[in-house]
Amino acid sequence: MGRLYVTKKPTKNKIIDGKLENNMPIDWNRTMALWEEDNEAKEKKILIKHNVPSVYKLTYDKHYISYPNKVYYHFGFNRQLKVTIKENINSGKLIDAFSIKYK
Repeated sequence: MGRLYVTKKPTKNKIIDGKLENNMPIDWNRTMALWEEDNEAKEKKILIKHNVPSVYKLTYDKHYISYPNKVYYHFGFNRQLKVTIKENINSGKLIDAFSIKYK
């Protein structure tokens, strides 16, 4: 049925056209709390990001599928699977991930 991979990238900050861009995930709980308190922040769509050293990504590889018509299949990760893997990473249970380094 294919292979699932958990890849890891270090977080990276860069300035593009005078704006700071990074690959850190958005902390939606704190962002929504800020938007409830401050209407100006809501209008400007100010986001609060998690301060984490690495970002993890789930990847599905179809190259190892043994059944025909593999082009027509799609594997989608549901939210519960993503949350469970995130909790395992944060608790230290899942530490074996491929590390991708920027050039």
